[in-house]
Amino acid sequence: MVAQITFGTPVSMTEEIKERILDNESRAQSELYTNMMQIMIPLEASKEYYLGSVWKIEINEKGEISILKG
Repeated sequence: MVAQITFGTPVSMTEEIKERILDNESRAQSELYTNMMQIMIPLEASKEYYLGSVWKIEINEKGEISILKG
């Protein structure tokens, strides 16, 4: 089994965004999250990533990715 971890940025819900979303439930939200990166990891490793915590993602010029709790 695997877990999916999504890193994203919160964006305030604007009238323009509301007009583009078809789902009525989404219209009630005050913000949404734009996805920056998603990773799949073994389920047992997912305990290291806490819901709502803050992580710092760095991608260097060679394409190497570092994920640090910050």
